Amino acid sequence: MKPEMATNSSAVTVSRILPEDHFLKRIADVHELISRRAYQIFAAHGCIHGHDVENWLQAESELVEPIAVQISETDDGLIVRAFVPEYRVQDIEVHVDARRLFLTGRREGSSWVSEGKIVKMQRRSNWFFRGIELPAQIDPESTRAMLSNGELEIELPKVETGRKAGLPLRAAA
Repeated sequence: MKPEMATNSSAVTVSRILPEDHFLKRIADVHELISRRAYQIFAAHGCIHGHDVENWLQAESELVEPIAVQISETDDGLIVRAFVPEYRVQDIEVHVDARRLFLTGRREGSSWVSEGKIVKMQRRSNWFFRGIELPAQIDPESTRAMLSNGELEIELPKVETGRKAGLPLRAAA
């Protein structure tokens, strides 16, 4: 059975990152999971040093699904587009602070396979995690996110610099 896909735009909840946030623990858990898998790869290759980055990247690719992200900057803000086909609104979390954006998603599925008299069910869990350092300071309170046809669009308004337009500059006397 194919998962329900949003054909119309659907709002995605955007949360600020707070020190007591469960999301920070999830980041630490992801890091620990990748670290353990990288060590398993290291041990399987005979504990040969010098391949730390390769082991880490292999572990990460096995555990976390990559997603393509595009960032555009305008005078007023940033627009981030993430391509997350087959994910639903309830599968996705968006977390922001003034200079960072974190995207996570998790979906589970199952399939039945029948081979003669043997019937088995396979369960899978796909998830993505993406942290992005933003090129400008944004206003987390005004951030909006929409999911439409597998594309997550996040609007991140820039923080006003506090300058008043139209004031003439004068030289000190």
